[in-house]
Amino acid sequence: MNRGKFVIVVAMFALTALPAAALHLKDLQLRDDKGAVRKDNKVPQGSHIFFTYDIDDLIVDPNTKKVNYQRTIELLDNSKKVLFKTTEWKEISPNTKSILDGFTIQIPPNQPPGAYSIKVSVTDTNAKGGRGIIYPIEVTK
Repeated sequence: MNRGKFVIVVAMFALTALPAAALHLKDLQLRDDKGAVRKDNKVPQGSHIFFTYDIDDLIVDPNTKKVNYQRTIELLDNSKKVLFKTTEWKEISPNTKSILDGFTIQIPPNQPPGAYSIKVSVTDTNAKGGRGIIYPIEVTK
């Protein structure tokens, strides 16, 4: 009898010790100054551009009841060379498993016209995992 109870306890522990689901990034969208999704990806030199995206499946810290994540924004040239990079830590108390996040970035006024990308990377500090998503843009005069 005791042996059967031990097997059940071990099996239950094994189930709770499985790694948590990885976070997901989706719907990275370029917005206009009124918040509507833009239909094109053309941005003039020197302009401020606004993006939104969803983060799903962040792990809530059981002690603080908050999610903690690191967000990195990069401007990449056509060869994927990093031209600009900023990192920010965030801690929030979510009421759902999905979080809408956003950021504004300024395209340098002297940035030559051409193809570039905005890369957003999010690392869940509670789950020790992360994801990235890339949005292509075209810088114009």
